[in-house]
Amino acid sequence: MAAERRLRAGWGTITRDRVVEAAARSVAAGKFEKMTIRSLAAELHVSPMSLYRHVRDKGDLIDEVVDQLFAGRWRPEVDPSDWIAWTKEAAERFRDFLIDQPAALHVYLAHPVLSSTALESFGRWCGATL
Repeated sequence: MAAERRLRAGWGTITRDRVVEAAARSVAAGKFEKMTIRSLAAELHVSPMSLYRHVRDKGDLIDEVVDQLFAGRWRPEVDPSDWIAWTKEAAERFRDFLIDQPAALHVYLAHPVLSSTALESFGRWCGATL
């Protein structure tokens, strides 16, 4: 019992960012399908129920991780005034992202993605500011 208490994270030390970071490590290691709220809780040394204060469910968590990964990869380097080259590069980057990140493919096939990053990329593609 005393050893179990020593392994527990301190009260108030878990944040949504820490939970997302732990999930991102699982996704980066290619373990998103095996990742569970219980396994993340064990990694963070908290009870599984304490994570639900910060995330709705595993889907919410995967959506957040994928959005962060997408934010770092989608922006084309081509001048936007050359809309054909820009669109081609954006599509290639998106395709590569889906191939490199199975979790992203899962998210994009499961439901419409309306994250700020996805809306920004769409807005730039169609020339609007969202």
